[in-house]
Amino acid sequence: MVTGSADQIPSVRPSRPHRPAPKRCSARSFARAWSWSRKPWYAASWSNSSRARSTGRIVIGGYWADAYAALTSDQQSQIQEFLLTLGRAENVNAPPVDLSGGWELVQFSAGVPILSFVIPTGTLVPHGGFLIIAHNATKSQFQSFYGKTLGTNVVYINSAATKAASSRFPQINGSDSFALRDPNFVLVDGNTIAEPSAGLKTFARTNCGAAAGAAASWISVTSSAASATPGTGPLSTGQNRICFSEIADATSTGFEYVEIFVE
Repeated sequence: MVTGSADQIPSVRPSRPHRPAPKRCSARSFARAWSWSRKPWYAASWSNSSRARSTGRIVIGGYWADAYAALTSDQQSQIQEFLLTLGRAENVNAPPVDLSGGWELVQFSAGVPILSFVIPTGTLVPHGGFLIIAHNATKSQFQSFYGKTLGTNVVYINSAATKAASSRFPQINGSDSFALRDPNFVLVDGNTIAEPSAGLKTFARTNCGAAAGAAASWISVTSSAASATPGTGPLSTGQNRICFSEIADATSTGFEYVEIFVE
């Protein structure tokens, strides 16, 4: 028992926990540690973040900023996709969505349909996943060109594997827009906004609930390998929508692509 007057009793101040200096780590271990340190409020914060909805990226700062900056751009992209997935309202246990059996993408030039692509049989895309259709590039070539590793939630199709040169999809030359139709010929999404007449723009959708034909629904950047974000995309609206999430007129024709997001 401590005796004496209050002013004679030494104050006891709890010590602050020691935080070691940030260390270089893998993308997976960084994402796991970052998400655990942010629980339980991260999901509400991300799902309501206007920056996340408008740019498709989470800003990482504070204690984790240095460790994040030390990672490669490919590792950072993997982390962004992992963190954005945590903020989505997808049913990850639901069976994948079958986009074959007559699902069709249609390309328009100045409003006139010029090209179509029927999605191959057996194309199953998980909820929260993406379907990428490229003009003429293997998956390995595509990943190398864009400097990104596609996640396991991405289904990749090289149209040149099944199409003759004249009908490969897409063929973006300027003033092009796209539509997606289901096997009953019902319009699911589109028409999207059109590429400028000179092309060479990459469009990224803000979310599937935003009108496909409205310029405000897309983030437009000059096409480059660095500016494209294949395999990552908008937060889910929670309504199980299927929509165009990115359209890229690449600087090299074979790497042009359209991307579909399955909520």
